Amino acid sequence: MKKVGLGEEPAAASKEEEDKELHDDVEQGRRNNNQGSPMKKTSACNQVDPFASTPKPSSGEKQAPALTCNPGAARALTTLLSDLMKHPHLLIAPLLVFCLVAALCSYGIMRATEASYKLEERHARDAANYAADGLAKQLSTACRAVLSLAAVVKMNPSWPFLESNFQVLAKELF
Repeated sequence: MKKVGLGEEPAAASKEEEDKELHDDVEQGRRNNNQGSPMKKTSACNQVDPFASTPKPSSGEKQAPALTCNPGAARALTTLLSDLMKHPHLLIAPLLVFCLVAALCSYGIMRATEASYKLEERHARDAANYAADGLAKQLSTACRAVLSLAAVVKMNPSWPFLESNFQVLAKELF
């Protein structure tokens, strides 16, 4: 059989030859399967031969579908691998593209993670500043009231005056 390289189309005669060889391979497999187990694995694809005679399942049993391997696909894969062994430079461009894409993805993930961390840090800083401003306003208000009360006590330290005016002072200060 003539091997077809990359970019070449198989001739019509070779296609017929391949079909004939495939038919012969199937016939040979059928003969081999009749000698051994009905679920014998084929050597080309290491899968269960779909042409093997299998026992019929009983009415309650389910039978798993037989796995098949396309011999044309196996042959194409073998041809591809042999061509790559002969011409390894064919892998350079895809390898470079893969490395470029992987590097760009890694860079993008790192930048997005860093931006997320900075955003969380900014939010935490803003929340802390807001809480500190609120606390400062509360302390300022409390200190103002305490200082005003201290000024009233200093002006007239007598207890009866403070007791009689406490309700008025409390409304004004707080």
